[in-house]
Amino acid sequence: MSLKILYSGIVPATGLGDALQYLVGVLLAHKNIPNSEITLSMPNIEHTKHIIEPALTIKESKKITVVSGLYEQASLISLLKSMKYKSRPQIPSSRLGHKGILLSMDLPVPLATLIYYGVRPSLCRFLKGLRYDACLIGGHTIEAGAFTIYITTYNCARTITKGPLITFPISASSIGLRKKAKLLRILKMSLNKLDMIFVRGKHSYSILAKIVKDDYRLDTALDSGFAIKLLYPSLSKFSQKTHKLVIGVTPRKDYFYTYGRTRLYTQYLKLLKCLIENLTKKFDAEVLLIPHSLKSVEEAIDLSDESAVDDLVHILSDHVKEDAKVTNPLNVLDSLKIINSCDILVTSRMHAGIIALAYGKPAIFFMPKEDIKVLDVLSTLGLDKDLYLVDSFNPREYEKLISITNHIIQNLSRETKVVKYAVNRHLPEVKKPVILMRKLLT
Repeated sequence: MSLKILYSGIVPATGLGDALQYLVGVLLAHKNIPNSEITLSMPNIEHTKHIIEPALTIKESKKITVVSGLYEQASLISLLKSMKYKSRPQIPSSRLGHKGILLSMDLPVPLATLIYYGVRPSLCRFLKGLRYDACLIGGHTIEAGAFTIYITTYNCARTITKGPLITFPISASSIGLRKKAKLLRILKMSLNKLDMIFVRGKHSYSILAKIVKDDYRLDTALDSGFAIKLLYPSLSKFSQKTHKLVIGVTPRKDYFYTYGRTRLYTQYLKLLKCLIENLTKKFDAEVLLIPHSLKSVEEAIDLSDESAVDDLVHILSDHVKEDAKVTNPLNVLDSLKIINSCDILVTSRMHAGIIALAYGKPAIFFMPKEDIKVLDVLSTLGLDKDLYLVDSFNPREYEKLISITNHIIQNLSRETKVVKYAVNRHLPEVKKPVILMRKLLT
């Protein structure tokens, strides 16, 4: 008899990070838990299913079913649809925008508490019952953008899972938790429904140890995205200009709006412009501008990574544009090939950097330190945060970006060896969640 295992994702796979973790998560479960049938629960599957499916073989596809996200399954709209009303009233959802795309709209705390902690799990129980033998929660960062959805997903997953409920490595954003401080009590209750919470590193461990009642339910593991090296050990390359140094740049826009740092965004773009101009002048280099999005998301305010790339290209000098190429990844495999083509990556998206590191390429993370997740990853690998992380929310650190990028390029062979050694040493840790689940199910 097959074991029915649920892999529950939190947000749509429109970004590389989430798509990558959904892909490696279901494949790790499929390959390491014998006789299992995997159900991948992923929000907005009509927009994002095709992003992951090209990376699955026919054999894997037969064992992996993709369904809509748990919070969607547990919504009032889904309930009405399941009852097949011929004429039903339009019930608005404050989390769904144009064409069903997830928005980052905040709810009043009492309403969020009622809907996300009470009503939806009850509906999920009514609709599904106890269906799964075990559940894996996809890796994510508990931050402000989808805070209440984490709570919903934890509760719904517990409701429909008979056996162990385990997370792939997650992080707890300091800045995100401060912004949602009024909901921390509800988050604490939801986290305590999980049997084991893996975190990406010591920084999130120290934060969640104050929230999770029993610290024996906390453990560290390398981010699941690194497993891509185990699943796809060799890749073809996107760029064939091997005589040139290939530098990847992955900008990000939404952080600055989510956390009220919109004025800093212009300064951030200008620094990336100076970086690209410096590198193309100093080295025989080709720059790949890599959006982290795998599908454009239409929102009231365009905060997509494609928009960030457009903003950056707009301010580049004409002669620099000749050496800067905008890429257009359509699925996970496209992104893997593009990033694997780079000799070094400067990224404001963590999982683009994780892919680079996994394949032995130095990655400089230009991201907020208070978001914690990169600090987690670097500490777990034992890599120097002063060399591989520049705080994008701290202008006083901006002057470091150009100097450390130049330093790594000038010492590329040595830094590549350092990265490869660190990753290979810790790579077995990516299997810890599925190995634990296999143990608990036998």
